Amino acid sequence: MINNRYIIKKKLGEGRSKVFSAIDSEFPDKEIAIKFLPLNAKPDEKDFFRDEFFRIKKFDHPNIIKAFEFGTVVTKDAEDLEIEYGADFITLEYFPSRELLAYTELIDEKKLREILKQLCAVLYYLHQSNYIYYDLKPENILVSSNSNKPQIKLIDFGLAEYQLKELSLEVRGTAHYIAPELLKKEEHDHTVDLYSLGILLYRIVYGRFPFSAENEVDIYKAQIEQQFVFPPSRYSRELISVIKKLLNKEARLRFQNSLEVLEELGIEINLEITKDFLPAKFFSNRKDAVNIIRSYLADNKSTEIYSVKGAEGAGKTALFIEIYENFENAILIENFSSKAGIDAVKYIVRKIFYSKVLFENYTKEQIRELPTLFDGGKEEFVQRIKVFADSALKNSKPIILLDDFNLYDEFVKDFFHEILPVFQINETKVIISENTNYDPSTNLFANIRDFQISHFTDSQLADFIEISYWQNFPKKELKKIIGLYSDLLPGNVKQFIKDLIVLGVLKYSGKKIVFDISEELEITLRSSNEEIYRVRLSNLTAEELKLAQLISAFEIGVEQTILAGILGVNTEKIKELIQGLDKKNIIDSLNLSNTPKINSVSFKNYIYSTISSKTKFHLVVANTIKKLFPNFNIIELARQYELSGEFEKSAEVLKREIETAERISAFAYKRTLLEKVLSFNLSQSTKQDFLIELIRTNYKLSDYKSVIEEFRKLDVVQLKNELEKELKFLFGVSCKNVQDYDSAIKIFNELLNTANKKISNKILFEFADLEFDRGNYEKANDFINEIQKYFHDLDSEDKGRLLNMRGLIEYNWLKNSEKAITTIKEAISEFEKTSSFGKLAGIYVNLAYMFFNCNDREQANEYILKALEVNRKIGNYEQQANIQMNQGVMLMDDYKFEEAIQLLKISKTLFHIQNNKYFEALCSLNLGEAFLNSCDYQQAYDSLSEAEEKFGLIENDAETLRVLFLLGKFWYFIGDDNELKKIINQFEYYSYTKLTFTDEHALSYEYLKIMLALLSNENIPIDKVLSLLERTNDDYLNLYGDLIFNFIEAICIEKRISDVLFLLKHPLFEILKSNNLIFDAYSDYINGLIVKYDKLEGMQSPIEYFESAVTKLESESISELTWKVLVATTEVYVERGNYHKAKKPRIYALELINLIADSINNPRIRFKFLEKKERKNALESLKKLNDKVKENEFQQS
Repeated sequence: MINNRYIIKKKLGEGRSKVFSAIDSEFPDKEIAIKFLPLNAKPDEKDFFRDEFFRIKKFDHPNIIKAFEFGTVVTKDAEDLEIEYGADFITLEYFPSRELLAYTELIDEKKLREILKQLCAVLYYLHQSNYIYYDLKPENILVSSNSNKPQIKLIDFGLAEYQLKELSLEVRGTAHYIAPELLKKEEHDHTVDLYSLGILLYRIVYGRFPFSAENEVDIYKAQIEQQFVFPPSRYSRELISVIKKLLNKEARLRFQNSLEVLEELGIEINLEITKDFLPAKFFSNRKDAVNIIRSYLADNKSTEIYSVKGAEGAGKTALFIEIYENFENAILIENFSSKAGIDAVKYIVRKIFYSKVLFENYTKEQIRELPTLFDGGKEEFVQRIKVFADSALKNSKPIILLDDFNLYDEFVKDFFHEILPVFQINETKVIISENTNYDPSTNLFANIRDFQISHFTDSQLADFIEISYWQNFPKKELKKIIGLYSDLLPGNVKQFIKDLIVLGVLKYSGKKIVFDISEELEITLRSSNEEIYRVRLSNLTAEELKLAQLISAFEIGVEQTILAGILGVNTEKIKELIQGLDKKNIIDSLNLSNTPKINSVSFKNYIYSTISSKTKFHLVVANTIKKLFPNFNIIELARQYELSGEFEKSAEVLKREIETAERISAFAYKRTLLEKVLSFNLSQSTKQDFLIELIRTNYKLSDYKSVIEEFRKLDVVQLKNELEKELKFLFGVSCKNVQDYDSAIKIFNELLNTANKKISNKILFEFADLEFDRGNYEKANDFINEIQKYFHDLDSEDKGRLLNMRGLIEYNWLKNSEKAITTIKEAISEFEKTSSFGKLAGIYVNLAYMFFNCNDREQANEYILKALEVNRKIGNYEQQANIQMNQGVMLMDDYKFEEAIQLLKISKTLFHIQNNKYFEALCSLNLGEAFLNSCDYQQAYDSLSEAEEKFGLIENDAETLRVLFLLGKFWYFIGDDNELKKIINQFEYYSYTKLTFTDEHALSYEYLKIMLALLSNENIPIDKVLSLLERTNDDYLNLYGDLIFNFIEAICIEKRISDVLFLLKHPLFEILKSNNLIFDAYSDYINGLIVKYDKLEGMQSPIEYFESAVTKLESESISELTWKVLVATTEVYVERGNYHKAKKPRIYALELINLIADSINNPRIRFKFLEKKERKNALESLKKLNDKVKENEFQQS
């Protein structure tokens, strides 16, 4: 087996590459072929191999072999001796056949004509799509007999080339088949393939090549100079006449397209041929989407997930294929709707972990470990994947493309909700696409950015048609009809073209493609989609309609064998019906999964609407599946019963999936299933059973509010004694965790009266936690002492829990760091005996912080490394998030906002996954502050508003006040005095009503009032500013420093220079200047303003101060100070008449203000930003200065 997936059966052939038949264990319904490139292939040969794969993928024609996947051999079984590790391979459609000349029935002209018909059809398809094949020869044509009728497939597209590129004049192809103009290196077109077709037919008819030359040079010479001889033959004169015209030395005298050959032979050009007039797949001119993705991929610091949103047919998949083709580190995961649950997850994981980009960085140990990820039980699967991913992704930097992500089931989404942050942390770019016809999934992820792609613009439509069709196609007419009658979604445009073909509007006549629209058809095209859908269905036989309705009744892709079983037909019949649906534009061409799919959501819904007696229909389907296919998708089977109104049966089926979810610890998925069942109309006893499971599940998910809500719905009287105690305990713990301490204490006391010793200890631990959380350390200590009496009866985990709690009490209450550290080390010894690695990692971090606060950096670092080591083993990212959040805060203190933001975003995502609402909110607060300081006002507002909401939900007043102060700063910098007044009113409310209003909050309140005074154009008394300086200690410099300078700047602009000089003597300013480079630059700016308004002895000129400030700010993040200094610099240069030097800072200042404004999405905030007095004055000043500079340039010219 290759890559734990492909089972090799037999060798099919060998040239430079080896080709084998195989079974794809992911889609075992059909056999495939695998083509392996030798490991020693040169780089250009490997590129050629990869390019050929993507070239074949663009083609969709029944006479072209299909390519499915490109891969690399990562693992293989011992018996696969001929296959090399690391070899590239392509999986292809398996086509049992022989090469053309080995087909013994070519002597039958009727069968030869059938082969020729298919050859001409596929050549026309290629040529109209602007491709030249260049290598038409018998070896590249496979023939199979199907019901006594030959079928051909064209293979080997290594030489095929797109005509709209500049064609190379190099000789290419196989010597005997090369057209003269190619040999003479002349300009040429698609008719070189028609010449090759002539040689091919000549060889079939006469059993030899037309020239007896043997070496390549002589063959070339004969092709150019010698005339063809046509002896008598058994074939018809019409065929010989066709061959003669194909072999004309002058390209212009040959047939001008391959369908002319069929016309000449009297072969009807019917729907069997014209249905494939759709062009090859091209990614048309969607530069906007490509540029967005390229920018994201080039940004090495971004850890966001990108979501590409659009309706069905908007071009999301085409965009993904374009990325996949152009980035060798991209991994494309197509959503085959036939897979669901754990099977879908394993398929996706295999695609990622067995990719070339990861293989190139694997160690030998990782390659050995890889197959074991999928072995054994499912219980630890997610955990194994997280741990393996954390090590495997390092240094690989893959791009993961998850197509139609929101169409996956809840199990798959839950898996990625948990696993994707591991990818993001390891610098993996993740891009998902979402079909806007369905509910979005972006709410699963905290740090996600999306953009929309939609219908073609007029120019994009023109570009699509131009690159898709050759010059002989009536492009203008097609564009006009599409513009009039289509919705212009790229995918729907193609379906519309196919409708035009099926309806006979677009057809081949008189040696060219023409449009023929009758009055009746024009009415159909002008009417709604439903009318076109009706016409489509009217072309179906009764059996075909029945199959189409059956397909429409499923949400997932259903295998052909299952469809056959439900309909009661054999596999050959189902294949025939599927071919009919494909031909009549009902379903898409079959993909790797081999499951038929209606070609649009709206059409699928229309077909479904034609089913009469739907409840009966679904019941029959459900009962048939249950009887014949016991391994069918459980969710879809339950859905069929639900739609039939059999809710008890649906619940019974879903119960199996709920039990599976419990076994593999997929608790979020389990919750979704339980909530689904509880929405059914079920008996009271059945509902009670599922409600109990929902309570247990929500408890495991730490969703304590839901536990409380669901518990109160229970009929407790009906519960058995032990079950009642279990659920009451879960209820009590949940009350404690939502800080409903009274309810928790009540329920715990009730349980203590009847509990055994083991349960009693559990309750005492909860009491200890409760009192510790409330800051009642003495009471917590009493409960710990009570448990201590039975210390020797406790297991290692409870001993560790007791010792850890005692250590925390020593540290927080008794302030005895040394004893706390000793006790927690004892706790660690106990936890190391258990498998509670998550708790162990948390204790390592706690101990690290204790050492850090005791200034023992070496010990702190040692335990941080231990925590990280445990995290790597178990994938516990909450502790990592804690560390990264604190790192982010430290970077903020150093004004390294971009780096801080990246760390805080990752931490926020991880806290979101862990459902840690407090730390998630804290990350939002810190992000808001970082965005505010770097002038990203929209994100600052969004983050701070989010933090305010989240702290409000958990009723954390202290942090809410901190958020409110930052929001006050935000409105001050924006210039909205009304919003700032609202913040001040909230501060006043808290000062009167909350015990949490501290001296720090009172200081923030005073800062807010001065901000409001400045916005109201009031003079600031110097004593108020001085009072603030006296009350502001070193710990708050980064919070208040920019405001202090802002206040001084305002006083300076009022030309109260003596007050400014007095304030600048305060020692706090020296500390501020030395604190960071931005404050140092602000000091230069203030000095520049001072000497601008009042020339003082001993000070430098304004321009020297301003230039010094500019230099210091060059390496710093953008701030309000940046544009202020640039404006001041410009003004001084213009005043001096140095217009040349004024140009650069003037332009930069203007661009910077506009850049900040443009990043604000909220129109009201953007308006206030631009209307703030200082910015409005700056923009007016820059405009006047711009006029002066232009006037000066005009005079000089």
